[in-house]
This record gives sequence, C-alpha cells and structure tokens, in this order.
Amino acid sequence: MTFYLAGQPASAKIKQIRQWLASQQRSPERSSVFEVLPGELPDENGYPSKVSHTFADMVGMTATPTGVVMYELDTIAWTLNLRGEDVPFNPVFFAYLVITQDEAILFTEADKIESQSVQSHIEALGVRIRPYEHVWSYLQSDELKATMILDSSTPYSVAASLTRPRYTVINYSYVTNLKGVKNDIEIEGFRAAYLRDAAAFVQWSAWLEETIVKKKKPVTEWEAALQLGEYRKQLDHYRGLAYGDISATGANAALPHYTPSDKDSPVIETSTPYLMDSGGQYPDGTCDTTRTVHFGDPTKEQREAYTRVLQGHIAIETAVFPSGTTGAQLDVLARKALWKDGMNYGHGTGHGFGSFLSVHEGPHGFSYNIPLRAGNVITNEPGFYKEGEFGIRIESALLVGE
Repeated sequence: MTFYLAGQPASAKIKQIRQWLASQQRSPERSSVFEVLPGELPDENGYPSKVSHTFADMVGMTATPTGVVMYELDTIAWTLNLRGEDVPFNPVFFAYLVITQDEAILFTEADKIESQSVQSHIEALGVRIRPYEHVWSYLQSDELKATMILDSSTPYSVAASLTRPRYTVINYSYVTNLKGVKNDIEIEGFRAAYLRDAAAFVQWSAWLEETIVKKKKPVTEWEAALQLGEYRKQLDHYRGLAYGDISATGANAALPHYTPSDKDSPVIETSTPYLMDSGGQYPDGTCDTTRTVHFGDPTKEQREAYTRVLQGHIAIETAVFPSGTTGAQLDVLARKALWKDGMNYGHGTGHGFGSFLSVHEGPHGFSYNIPLRAGNVITNEPGFYKEGEFGIRIESALLVGE
C-alpha cells in the first residue's frame, strides 16, 4: 500500500510492525496489587461467575473450538471480579485474559497477587496465571488451538499475532454487552455510592455559596475542586476521583472537557454560570455528576439557556419507551427544547459507566444504535455552550428499568 500526493507517489509507505511490537513488548511500568471485589451474584442463567458463563458460551457458540481475547482492562477486571490501581482514576490492572473452551489464562505480573484471598479467588475461577509479556508468544503458538472471537476494536497487534486465520470479528464484545447490564448488587451499590457522593456535593455547595456570596471571598476554580475532594475524603469507602474535575467559570465553562490548573486558576465569577463536573470512585459504584450554578444575577440569555438544558434533562429522565429502543433514538428528547431556540451542544447526551470501574462504558449510550436494556446505567447530560462567554451542563445518572 502506498500514499499518493497530488497524484504522484509519496515517500511514505505503510509497513507492518507486528514483529517489532512483539519483540519490544515491555512489562507495565506501574504495578499494583489485586483486590477481590465482594458481592458477585450468580447470573440469570445460574452461573456462579462470569468466567464460568464465558466458558459455557464458548462451548455453545460454534462446532469448532472457540475462545476470546480480552484486552480492555475494565472488561478483564469485571470478568474476574478483581480490581487494581495501575491506571489513574480507573481501578484496573495491566493484563490480557484469554478464555477458551478448555482453559482461562490471565497474563499479568504475578507479584500483584499478594494475598491468599486473591490467590484463592483466582484458583476458584479456574484461571491460570502466566507472565504478562508471554501473551504474544502464546497467541502465535500451536498451544492455542481455538478460533478466537475478536471485536472490531481489537488492537491490530493482537489480531496480527494470530499468525494463521484463527479469528473471526464481531461488532462489539458480547462480554462488554453482559457487563453493561448490572445485577442487583451492582444497582444497589450505585445507589449507595451516589447517595454518599451527593452528601459531599451538598456540603461543598453550601461551603461554596457561603464563601462566595455571604463572605465575599474569592475562590478559584482549582480551590473549589480541591475543597470538594476534601469533603469526599471524609466519606466512608472513598477511593479517589473517577476522572479529573471539570471546575469551570466564565468562558472556561464553554469548553466541555476543560481542566483547571493549579497555576493562575481564575476566580469563580459572579456574572456567569459556574460548572462543576466531578465524580468519586467507591467499591460499590462509580459516580459522574455535573451541576451548574450562578452566584449573582443571571442574564435573560443565561436563564433561558439553563431552562432549555433542564427541560432536555427532564425529558430524558421521564422518558418511557418500548423494548428495543436505542439510545440514539432517544437523543432528540434532550435536544428538542434547545432546538426550539436555535441552541444545541456538540457532545453526546450520555454514556454508560462502570461499577467501580471506568466512568465511560459501552456498548450502549445516547449516541449509539444499540438497544437499551433493563439494567443498563447511563448518564443524562445535555448542555449549552456559548463560546467565549459561558457554559451550562446538567448531568445525573439513570437506570433503565421495565
């Protein structure tokens, strides 16, 4: 394959680098010990673990031996009911997981498995441990006899390591689909985590209003974010942030993914809305919340924009829809009120999120043509952003029910 510029051959060419990737594979630089997440329930089919469910699915999927290569760290953690600390904001660990009809192998650093409880848990699942860097030689070897099922986002290095035509590609991992439907323990955990996180939000909101409005003291974006973190640290089971705080005033709030700085952080203005998008991690749930407030007298334009965003938020929260409806089909409900006034927003209306895992989780969301299912959790976050002036977003978490 060759690139062309203005119809003439260019000097750049695409070159396969699979061998380089495999030979230069490095072990993870960060390392954390595993912990077992309590509370796994037998699923609706009676399987005692997600690993045993996957084993059974492998047997019934085709006449030939099949298997799955898991590379998404949150999917691996969820499947094994384990958590780690290798990635900031995400309680996951570096690993690959291969499950076939005959065996399950976790490629990771063995020194992460320190406690006897973790060792016993992994043994009970029927999972063997092999060194992290051995995954490449394993995928290339005759030791792997199964045809592997890869989803369409699988890294090229994984597919290329399967040296013979030993894989089939599907749109998205069926394990990801299972992960997106929460069980009763996960749902109750979300409720407990959000109530806990909300308590910190309320304390912080009262402090912020008292400081800015009554005491007339300046508070910067950075200071506001730090104070919310201090209230969270007082809570039971707090494990840190689920993502970096978006604490934004004035024109900064018009940037949906703005990050405040500890240097030259602007003071929160009283003439424009102030937006805080923040969530905590807890062993029973991952939180993602946004609130927009005003510490002065909002203009007519600001009030109307907030009202339209709130109307869209309520329209999603109160939606009743038939089975098989996709998130993309509901997206218009959040935007309808904004469209009436010529407003819109350039990001998704909401996304799935994990249970003490990643704050973004698929396969469902308001941007995708994937049917919402009972047990899906999803954020509801319409907004409006006037470039260079102000931004508004309201975000809450929803559970799809029947």
